[in-house]
Amino acid sequence: MYKILHLPRVERRILSLILMVLLFLALVGGWIIHRSVQVVQSQSRSYQDAQTIAELDELLIELIDAETGQRGYIITDNPAFLRPYDQSITKIPILQRKLQPFLQSYGIPTQQTTDLRKAIDDKLAFLKQTIHEKSLGHAREVIATIAQGRGFVTMNDIRSMIHRMDRLILQQESAERDRAYHYLRDSVVWIAIAGLLFLLFVTASYFRILSALSAKERLNQKIKELANQDGLTKSLNRAAFLEYASSTIEQAMRDGETIAVLFVDLDGFKSVNDTFGHEVGDDVLRNVAHNFRGAVRFADLIARFGGDEFVVLVRHAEMEHELMTLAQKMLDTFSDDSLQNISTNLGASIGIAVFPRDGDTIDLLLKSADAAMYRVKQMGGHRAEFFRDALNENIRDEQRLKNDLYGAFERNELDVYYQPIMGENRQLQGMEALVRWNHPQYGVLSPASFLPIAEVSGLLPKLSMCVLEKAITDTAQWLRTYPMLWLSINISEQDIRLHHGLYSHLDTLLANWQVNPSSIQLEITESSLLRPNAADALKDFHSLGVRLAVDDFGTGYSSLAYLQRFSLDCIKIDRSFIESLPENEYNKKLVTAMISMAHSLELSVTAEGIETEGQERFLLGVGCKSLQGYKYGEPIPIQQFCDQYFLEG
Repeated sequence: MYKILHLPRVERRILSLILMVLLFLALVGGWIIHRSVQVVQSQSRSYQDAQTIAELDELLIELIDAETGQRGYIITDNPAFLRPYDQSITKIPILQRKLQPFLQSYGIPTQQTTDLRKAIDDKLAFLKQTIHEKSLGHAREVIATIAQGRGFVTMNDIRSMIHRMDRLILQQESAERDRAYHYLRDSVVWIAIAGLLFLLFVTASYFRILSALSAKERLNQKIKELANQDGLTKSLNRAAFLEYASSTIEQAMRDGETIAVLFVDLDGFKSVNDTFGHEVGDDVLRNVAHNFRGAVRFADLIARFGGDEFVVLVRHAEMEHELMTLAQKMLDTFSDDSLQNISTNLGASIGIAVFPRDGDTIDLLLKSADAAMYRVKQMGGHRAEFFRDALNENIRDEQRLKNDLYGAFERNELDVYYQPIMGENRQLQGMEALVRWNHPQYGVLSPASFLPIAEVSGLLPKLSMCVLEKAITDTAQWLRTYPMLWLSINISEQDIRLHHGLYSHLDTLLANWQVNPSSIQLEITESSLLRPNAADALKDFHSLGVRLAVDDFGTGYSSLAYLQRFSLDCIKIDRSFIESLPENEYNKKLVTAMISMAHSLELSVTAEGIETEGQERFLLGVGCKSLQGYKYGEPIPIQQFCDQYFLEG
């Protein structure tokens, strides 16, 4: 019952119709059976009536036969006449006994049946008496008695009694026959009416169900379209594109057809979002998708993969110049006034991969096209490029690293190196933990070679927790022994977005190793401050008592407003501003302003990338108290760092 109640509406309606049809058929069937029984009973009673009349007539005939035999014997004295008499005399009592209950069932008055029985008995007694007297030789007296009609019931009297009963029975027989006829006639009429009503009901229900099914089909089609569409641009979404593209590639393999994938990434879109807001950015994406649909051919398939990325599947891509023409038409759509009015820097980088040359699956084609697009980005963007074999080798290397990175955690291949942070007297103030990968084939890999892969694979949070645990485990004793030291650890935008796991892990590590939270400094990039939940994440981390620093300060989009909004403790000036010091006058003024601004906000300052004496003197001269760079040491393993800075110190 629970399952029936929770069926979809159309299925419940169909089930209700079936149950109503079955109930209707059961009622009609029961009524037909009842009527049939009534007809059969009426016909049976009619037959019984006719049978009773026939038996009464037979009784009369037997009496007549008995009387005829009696008179023939008396007149002719021939014993042969006694045979029919004897037969009738035997049958008449039997017929009387048989008729008695039936006559009573017809409602014939008891007096009539009694009179008939007495008349027949008297008649039989008279016949028997006359035959007996004849046998004694009194034939003359017997004949005279018969001739005079004295002392006995006449046959006409008995015939009249029987005929009266026949009329009563015939009336009932006729009534039963009429009743059976009416039953049968009414049954046919009502069955015809019921059948017509049933057909009307079924027809109406059929059209209602057909209408409901059509509505459901339209709803399912709409749901399917919504499930396959990108809600913003009304293009196909990623899942629908991958499904369609896979089937298209299978067909292309059978038919020997050449197809192509164009991977499109918008240029200058991030600045539109940052400058005008996401609503304007959404309008731009809708306009771009609309213009792309006008540029591609009718048979080509366009999908939005997310963010500002679009993918186009091109069938019958036989000639490269045709694909390049198509890509150029897509690039030309950015001259549209609605886009130019927002930003003249809007454009697109397009990478093109061809099946089966650049891959025989949609995943390989997308990777190839993405690699070609990335090369276009590196070359300045707003153009299209085909995938080439050199790029394919890079993709294979990246895929190999990606596969190896998943197992690097279990194989304990990730290690933490430490770079010193020095004070104005070249005394150790702290150290920054930097991850390294001891790859079994490629040796020690720097973060630049695998962090982008970790980011794409969603492994950055796991990597951050691994580095955090190793770094605190390595340095806990130093931090307890030297309270003025601090350990600086980098966290990513993904850590900010999914900060609850890292927060709990850090809280547990601080408690287990009994490390003062103020000895830990978490470094975040300026772009992380732009995340919607950045304020909540930094507030949670700050509640633990740890320090918060903005890494690579000056290269992103942070402003004085961001520094005031978030509870920060330190800024780290990026090496790109330090490397030209002290010769570059502009950077000297810029760095001086950064340090002055930080001090006015009661923030400490660390300068990165220091390699020369001149850089050190300038920074110390403008008030920077924390210095980091190759001048003081490269990142080194824990044991080497301990031997160099703690055993010596």
